[in-house]
This record gives sequence, C-alpha cells and structure tokens, in this order.
Amino acid sequence: MKKVITLDKTKLILLGVIGILLLGLALSLYRKDPTPHNISLYQKQIDSLNIELKHLKQDQIILNHKLKMYKDSLVVYNHKIDSLNQNITKIRNYYGKKIRDINNASPTEIYDFITNRYK
Repeated sequence: MKKVITLDKTKLILLGVIGILLLGLALSLYRKDPTPHNISLYQKQIDSLNIELKHLKQDQIILNHKLKMYKDSLVVYNHKIDSLNQNITKIRNYYGKKIRDINNASPTEIYDFITNRYK
C-alpha cells in the first residue's frame, strides 16, 4: 500500500522558510573573502590622514586668528565711520544755519558782514 503524505499550507510555508534560512547559512559559511586584510596598509592610510588632520587643525587656528583680527578691525572702522558721519551732520547743520542766516539777512547786514570780515 502506498501512503500519501499531505501537507497543509502553513506547514509548506514553514518548510520553505526553513529551507531558505538553511541555504543562506550554508552560503555565508562557504563564502570566504579571497583577499587577505593588510592591516599595515590601512595603518599607513590612517597615519597619513591623522597628519593631514593635524595640519588642517593648525590652518584652522591660524584662519580663526585672522578672522578675529578682521572682526576687530571692522569694529574700529565702523566706529570711525560713525564718528565721521556725526561730524558731517554737525558741519551740515552749521553751514545750513549760516545759509539760512544769509538768506534772511538784509542787504545792509550782508554789506556790514562782508566789510567786517575783510577789515
């Protein structure tokens, strides 16, 4: 007599998943890296990068110092510009007043002003 084995869907899916896992495990154990790791090569690259990083940090310190100098100079120049603008405003006000005075003066006052000025 022949015996017929029947599997329901869940058992079939479970067997498929187990088969895939076993196949993946077998492939990962079988596969080996064909190139050996050369640690000294990596160490040389790391040392080279560390030296370059050290130089870049030194350059950054120098550039930060220059940036601080430029910022300080900028503050000084801004103060000078503000001072000059204040002086210009004072001069404009002074001569504006003089021009208004001349415009409002009578001809005799202008004549007296000029003659007193050039005595």
